[in-house]
Amino acid sequence: SGQQALVIVPEIGLTPQTIGRFEKRFQTRIVAIHSKLTDRERLNAWLMAKKGLAQIIIATRSGIFTAFKQLAMIVVDEEHDLSFKQQDSFRYNARDLAVFRGRQENIPVLLGSATPSLESIANAQTGRYYHHQLLSRAGQAQLVKHKVLDIKNQPINHGIALGLEMEIEHHLKQGNQVLLFIN
Repeated sequence: SGQQALVIVPEIGLTPQTIGRFEKRFQTRIVAIHSKLTDRERLNAWLMAKKGLAQIIIATRSGIFTAFKQLAMIVVDEEHDLSFKQQDSFRYNARDLAVFRGRQENIPVLLGSATPSLESIANAQTGRYYHHQLLSRAGQAQLVKHKVLDIKNQPINHGIALGLEMEIEHHLKQGNQVLLFIN
C-alpha cells in the first residue's frame, strides 16, 4: 500500500536475524537503523525512511525518532526488555515513546512479548490495550504461562512467601527449572 512500518528490536545483535526473517516474508525494501552502522549508512537509511523509499525499518531504540513519509504501524519486539530505556544523558523509554507516537499519529502499535511487562499486562487488563494472545509458538516451543501471586498476607520464610515456595517446589518436582529475579 506504499505505507511504512517501524519494527523496534531491543538490541543490535537481533537486527540481522530480524531483517532475514522479514526479507523471507515480505517482498519490499527493508533497512536497518542502529549505532553500529557508519554515519553514512545510518543517514542513508534515515533518508530512505523519510522519503518513503523503505517500507520496513528495523531499528534499535533510537529508531523511534526516525522521520517517515507514511508511517502506518509500529512494532516493539520484546517490549518488556529493559534495553529500550536510555539511561544516560537524554533519558527516554522507546517502548513508551512508541505508544505515544502511535497515539499522536493515530496508527496501531503492537507490543510483542512472550513475557510482557507488568505495565502492559495491567493496561491490557484495564482495557487500555487490546490483548491479542498467540495460541501457538514457532517450532516445538511451549506457550508461556503467567500467574500473579498475591503474597500480601502470606508468611515469609527466608525472604520467600509460602505461596511462592509451594510454586517452586511444584515445578522442581516436575523436573522444571525455576529462575528467581531479585530486585
